[in-house]
Amino acid sequence: MDPEKDNGNIEYKFQLINLTPKRVDGLMTQLKYRINEGDGEAIYEIGVSDDGRLLGLHNDIMKDSLNNLKNIVSRINASIVYTTIKDLDNKLQVAEVLIRESPDTISFIDIFVATIGNVDSGKSSLIGVLTRGVLDNGRGKARSMIMQFKHELDSGRTSTCTHHIMGFNNDGSVISDEHLTWKDVVLDSKKIITFADLCGHEKYLRTTIYGMSSIIPDYAMILVGANMGITNMTKEHLSICLSLKIPIIIVVTKIDIAPSNILEQTMTTLTRLLKLPGVRKVPYVVKKEDEISLVAKNVVHNNIVPIFMVSNVSGQGISYLKTFYNLLPKRRRRNIHEPVEFCIDGMYMVTGIGTVVSGILNSGTIKVSDYVLLGPNGNGEFIKTQIRSIHSKRLGVSKAQSGDYICIALKKISKNQIRKGMVLISHDNKYRSCNEFECSISIIHSHHTTIRKYYQPYLHIGNVRQAAKILSIQDVKTRDVSEDSNNPILRAGDKALVRMRFIYRPEYIRPDTKLIFREGRIRGVGIITKVYPITKKMHNLN
Repeated sequence: MDPEKDNGNIEYKFQLINLTPKRVDGLMTQLKYRINEGDGEAIYEIGVSDDGRLLGLHNDIMKDSLNNLKNIVSRINASIVYTTIKDLDNKLQVAEVLIRESPDTISFIDIFVATIGNVDSGKSSLIGVLTRGVLDNGRGKARSMIMQFKHELDSGRTSTCTHHIMGFNNDGSVISDEHLTWKDVVLDSKKIITFADLCGHEKYLRTTIYGMSSIIPDYAMILVGANMGITNMTKEHLSICLSLKIPIIIVVTKIDIAPSNILEQTMTTLTRLLKLPGVRKVPYVVKKEDEISLVAKNVVHNNIVPIFMVSNVSGQGISYLKTFYNLLPKRRRRNIHEPVEFCIDGMYMVTGIGTVVSGILNSGTIKVSDYVLLGPNGNGEFIKTQIRSIHSKRLGVSKAQSGDYICIALKKISKNQIRKGMVLISHDNKYRSCNEFECSISIIHSHHTTIRKYYQPYLHIGNVRQAAKILSIQDVKTRDVSEDSNNPILRAGDKALVRMRFIYRPEYIRPDTKLIFREGRIRGVGIITKVYPITKKMHNLN
């Protein structure tokens, strides 16, 4: 194993025996630090030295060490959720322990997982099985419990982005039942997995890209039908995850109806795809329960791709997947001390409340009655408004912190003043609206295209969706040495620094934000390096 790090939520201990009261106090302080580093969770490796060597312990010493650890955990109001013991040579053992803080000390751990994959791969059905605690009947029973529109039920195809939750209590047990409401799950859960059910059909690709880029989930779960194999849309969804640097989880569904030779061919193709030079991931097929903690701990580093094989009808592999999500660590860190930035990706009119907006709080902390700036509108202006109320997971709350997906009711704002792509920011946020920006881009290898000055791609920058025009191309890195430096052209594999201008209206964007540009399918990716703000007067609502 890698040597132990001073930061992070992973702690190595050779043994925990013959502990004095002073030693116990020190271990309690150390455990609190590790839990705080993991946003409520910590992993302890017993029988491992600080330099990462697996020394191992005899069975009786391991039992004493685990009992002492359990006593320390209970004294800081936490609990042991999952323990894995592995045998080494010479009858020695090492243990891995997941520790979670109790609900009355902090709020629940919230992990976002985007669910993507080709049409008819079973995305909605799998989410229904995980969140409702029922198996599918092969005719759409599970997906019918989570779909929200009649045309989706009729066609069996998701055309919108919807959220669904699966909770775990402090002991690691799943809280799922077809009769439970969101409120029931949230109040009884210490850890919540929020699944974003995205579209699989090619004609809804822009909706899928928007759902991925506007939230930037912690992980992406790509579903592959065992009977249909790898499709073009599967490769497109994989490209989105690689572009946004989102760790990937592969779930192979419908293994109960796929012939053995077709299933073997699908797994071979999938493994080959993940090892391609442009992907460079390590596929790991989970076949045993003691392998789950290994992949859950390493998937966050975005170098290993766990592969689960499940059936929504028979339930095969579903328990492994639930255990995996129970052990899955949170990836994003909270930026609670930075200026407020709330990205709007939906708006509603609620009777008796008024205008409500939904989205992700990227940074800062907001409270009810706070004053914020809404914008930019078509002229690049921001409007002052006040927060009427806040809801998180359909429960009313008094405040929200960065990383929370919330709904906010705004005072004296009509629905026609809001569009997707706008933001709520605090007065101390130095960024405003801009028309032009510079970005460093790379052209996707899998798409053969030619890009030159005045090319107008469609951009996805967070929750912003708009076409832009390329004004200049500089610092081109290309394999073609014969290119004209006065009239540069970008082709597959090239990199360059380009300057762009929005075509229709100013937008709120920041440096270091990832972008995807497409023309139908994805053509390239990049990161914003510089923005050119426009100066506009801000109008107050009286």
